[in-house]
Amino acid sequence: MTVKDNENNSVTATDNESVAVTDTLPTVALTKTVDSASKAEPGGVFTYTLSVKNTSIEEVTITALTDSNPLSPECQALVGTKLAAGASTSCTYTVTHTEAGSYDNTASVTVKDNEDNTASDTKT
Repeated sequence: MTVKDNENNSVTATDNESVAVTDTLPTVALTKTVDSASKAEPGGVFTYTLSVKNTSIEEVTITALTDSNPLSPECQALVGTKLAAGASTSCTYTVTHTEAGSYDNTASVTVKDNEDNTASDTKT
């Protein structure tokens, strides 16, 4: 800043200040639901829904979405999807079970932010 007095003399003063923005790691939440937890024999088609929510304070990109069951093209297409802070997306896939028994499965999602930090969540 430069100022002048009434005799047109000028003086300059400067002051420097720096700030820092610290990196915050991303977070993500995966929810997995199924339309029916059990069916009488002969079983049938079970429809699963995977929901991915960006619980971070900045945008993330889905880099992986996996399940121990084969995923539908709709679910596979979510890889590469950008989610704004607080945004979510979902997909469905089906699995047919015709024999009596329990069929566990595990789904996982991985996201990354613009600094390439990653976060994951897994549901069984």
